[in-house]
Amino acid sequence: MRDEIIDLKNKITVDEIEKYDKIIQTLKTHKLPLAFHYGGSDWENEKEFDFFDLFRLIASELMVEKSTEATTQYMGLMRNPDDNRELRHTWPIPRNFITRILGD
Repeated sequence: MRDEIIDLKNKITVDEIEKYDKIIQTLKTHKLPLAFHYGGSDWENEKEFDFFDLFRLIASELMVEKSTEATTQYMGLMRNPDDNRELRHTWPIPRNFITRILGD
């Protein structure tokens, strides 16, 4: 009986690992283009990021219940493709993009 319990625990562990691997692979496969606002009139430097990268970036921020706008400021700061240019303070990434990310 003891061996059966150990086998069952091992099977459950393997199944859980496979489930999480599948979720991670799905997040890595799905990509979203983000544009950045530097204070001019247009969005610029559109760059594609996978959901896994974005999730890893903002997961801890969401745990402390940052606002949607504060989350976009953090994402903009961390993923700005042009370090020589300062992003605008409010909504450096389009609001509809962050709501899509958070919704997914």
